[in-house]
Amino acid sequence: MEESLLKAAATNDLKLLNFCLENNISINSTNMNGLTALHIAAKEGNLEIVEQLISMGADINAKTQMGNTALHIAALSGKDQVADFLIENNANINAQTNRGFTALYMSAQQNHISIAKALLSAGANPYLLADVLPS
Repeated sequence: MEESLLKAAATNDLKLLNFCLENNISINSTNMNGLTALHIAAKEGNLEIVEQLISMGADINAKTQMGNTALHIAALSGKDQVADFLIENNANINAQTNRGFTALYMSAQQNHISIAKALLSAGANPYLLADVLPS
């Protein structure tokens, strides 16, 4: 049944999402890579699903096995509206992946300037360095 929740997030199916949650599927259940419905909805840019998941108590700072949060994924994917919503709802703007990457680093690396600006405006630390960068 967890697969149905993840499918709902991927396909922007609010009706299926609500059905899953009404039937006691854990809102923070993951696939084998540690992706939650929130991570998947963020990747796909499904803002309505992201909003519903957060309003129902999804962990906004849940990390995948690689240490990515939904904000990292939205920043990397260039999903401006999702990133803005996550920032406005107190996602950890300085969270680092297992390799030390921040959402700011990822958005800048992918040339998603509006997300980088939003992160900086929200107080993201531009001096956090990834572990893979030379010192």
